[in-house]
Amino acid sequence: ENNAHPSMHVAIVTTSSPLSPGSTSGIFVNRLVRQLPATIRKTVITPCPDHAATACNEQDIRIQCFRYAPTTWQRLAHRPGGIPAAFHNSRWLLLLLPGMLLAMLIACIRTGRKSDLIHANWSLNGFIAGIAGKLTATPVMTTLRGSDVERLEQSRLQRLVLYACLRLNHRIVTVSEAIRDDVCQRYPRFRARITSIPNGVGNDFLNIPLDRPRETDSFRITAIGNLSANKRIDTIIRAASRSACSSMLRLNIVGSGPELDSLRACAMDAAANGVEVEFSGSIAPDGIPAILAATDVFVLASRSEGRPNVVLEAMAAGLPVLAADIQGVRELIRHEETGLLFASGDEHALAAQLDRLLNDTTLRQRLGRAARAFIHDNALTWEQCAASYTALYHECTRQQIP
Repeated sequence: ENNAHPSMHVAIVTTSSPLSPGSTSGIFVNRLVRQLPATIRKTVITPCPDHAATACNEQDIRIQCFRYAPTTWQRLAHRPGGIPAAFHNSRWLLLLLPGMLLAMLIACIRTGRKSDLIHANWSLNGFIAGIAGKLTATPVMTTLRGSDVERLEQSRLQRLVLYACLRLNHRIVTVSEAIRDDVCQRYPRFRARITSIPNGVGNDFLNIPLDRPRETDSFRITAIGNLSANKRIDTIIRAASRSACSSMLRLNIVGSGPELDSLRACAMDAAANGVEVEFSGSIAPDGIPAILAATDVFVLASRSEGRPNVVLEAMAAGLPVLAADIQGVRELIRHEETGLLFASGDEHALAAQLDRLLNDTTLRQRLGRAARAFIHDNALTWEQCAASYTALYHECTRQQIP
């Protein structure tokens, strides 16, 4: 195996990474890094937070934080919703962006000189890493997610950033086939560089028993995500209020973000119809399996998504999933087979589908089992994801950008 995959050093660039115990920042990047084989030395390049970082280097993973402002000003990264949410909360933070990008470039150059490959996450980071790769003659690849493409229609700047990323990178990875198709259609000359590697799930979700006891006097509905407008958590709350079973519903909302206050107000209205709404805040990644194990139905109502890992995790946990009928979800949920879909933003349709599930135990069980089978059949685990990235790393280091 070592002959097939000799040791190498990879610099991983990300603006989201867990730098304190229990942090949910960059959780999917972190899970991939942890699953990469020991033959790969990993250096994670990430902005410093606005407090003293407590993350420790572990095994073959080294964390390299770069400063871009006085410590208490460093609020662009490592928060719910990432950099876009930071700008939404405070426009003056835009003034810190040039300094952060310059500091990132310097860090990428310094580490890139000693690396076999630079792997960036998100197109803006891929653009900066691509410049560093040119200057250090180091191959670069970038992983694109939903946020990289959802603003392409409205933002000329986003289109320019993505074009520069494509031009400077050796390979581009998308987390879904839908994102790959979108990018290929917009930039056909780079089609040969673009591939899709789906994220995975951990075994702790697949090990949740399928036939677990549930409370008979109430139904536990769970939604997980940043509390931003894009997640449309308010649609879920209003749909629960419209449900014929509203007095039996316990809605658990996991996450934090800028919409918390308005969602609390929405929850007060739902309480008048008997819906019990709990805001659990951000939960450490290790606590999510227990949350899903105590859930009857999982709901995602987002306006747009790349390929939502929370849906994958709910499917792996054997839960019936109710999800908005959007591009990033359709690869995972086949309506009436591996879950149920509803028109995005339609609280009436969501309430109707919710009532179907709550009144039909057989349907809930059938969808939950089919969802877990989908995960198994498609090998959607972090181990498989890491194996695919490892093969691509070695392919990148053997080739040059044409």
